[in-house]
Amino acid sequence: MFLEEDSIAEEWYDKLSAADKAGSWANFVSLFNMQFLSQKEKKDARTYLNELEAMRVTNEQLLVQHEKAQVLYHKWFVEHLLALAKGAKIDQSKEAIVSTQKNLPYVLKKVVSNDHADWESFTNAIKGVNWALLKVEAEHEIDAQKVKEQMEILQATPRTKLASSLESTQLVEPLLPTPN
Repeated sequence: MFLEEDSIAEEWYDKLSAADKAGSWANFVSLFNMQFLSQKEKKDARTYLNELEAMRVTNEQLLVQHEKAQVLYHKWFVEHLLALAKGAKIDQSKEAIVSTQKNLPYVLKKVVSNDHADWESFTNAIKGVNWALLKVEAEHEIDAQKVKEQMEILQATPRTKLASSLESTQLVEPLLPTPN
């Protein structure tokens, strides 16, 4: 075990009795944990609810696996949603299902309704969506978004001088000669 030199942990260790130092690892860990309480902050239900309402998944994410969990991203996402709902203590109710469903990509909104009795059934409905369908729909949405972005770029492109001058050209009927 290494303690940083001149740290409060090293000072604490130096003050331990020889019996405590020679004791079991489990005893040492319990002494250490009593001295240095965890700094981890407990989240309240409102914090979990805020995190739940802020959760988003993109079409690009629907096409891949979660990098750490190595499961399809939408399945990891709904497990995380369910954990947040449990933390917010709303997992046995309908609360926030409607707002969460509104935040889903169109692909999932199309196949998963928001009229579920609780979070378990809502998340199971999302998990049950066929990945091949999700993949095709997500790719279609991504392609449509790219086309839309390209159109916006083209519309924002400055016009050439010739195009601008042709646009301002006005054709008028020639004046008829009038007898004098």
